[in-house]
Amino acid sequence: MKHKIQHRPLLDHPQAVIDELFPGEGFQYVCTTSLTKDGCWAADVFYRDNPHPEYDNRYVGIWMSCGLPAITSADRVEEYDFWMVEDDLGNLHYSQHRHDMNNGIDGGRSYFRCLGSPTVVKMKVKDGEFVEAQ
Repeated sequence: MKHKIQHRPLLDHPQAVIDELFPGEGFQYVCTTSLTKDGCWAADVFYRDNPHPEYDNRYVGIWMSCGLPAITSADRVEEYDFWMVEDDLGNLHYSQHRHDMNNGIDGGRSYFRCLGSPTVVKMKVKDGEFVEAQ
């Protein structure tokens, strides 16, 4: 079943930024999530099919720092659980980082908390796409 996942990218035009930084490298936007153990900040995460020739990563995280794009490897995104809540229209929402209450869900990758009794779905990222976790 293909879910309609609602994203809230940090960058105004995430694909335009990635195309400018990595022209012709085939990146696609995946999600916006924390990538650090403390989970205090988030990055827009992008994926490409072929690993980087020098660094061997398929995912990159980008966020703005002092007005300039900051970039990090983000392959660890495939290790994370994404707890999501379903809204009345069947859309799924996730929290991007700690203390990021979004549509009744909070915690990012640090913890899981939701308000009320919504339908909850556990997802993971695999090969640049969200899939239901086993």
